[in-house]
Amino acid sequence: MVDTRARIQDKTVAYGLLIHADTGRKGKLTEEIENDFLKGHDDYLKNPTEVYNLLVNYRNANKRNVQQGGLDQVTFRAEGK
Repeated sequence: MVDTRARIQDKTVAYGLLIHADTGRKGKLTEEIENDFLKGHDDYLKNPTEVYNLLVNYRNANKRNVQQGGLDQVTFRAEGK
């Protein structure tokens, strides 16, 4: 049961990070994931590390003037309780 809670929490945090990521970085990534899920492909990310790796490496066709790089170019917004 503890393992299940941890997995649910990881997925919740991962989805929150994806939703609140810089729109210039993610483009329509969220929409693509949701549409794939409707088609029967569960591509939802399972932990925050997967979200980070995807955002760093995702190629957004609409991206302009964004240099490819690492951590310094990924933006997350955190809200406290």
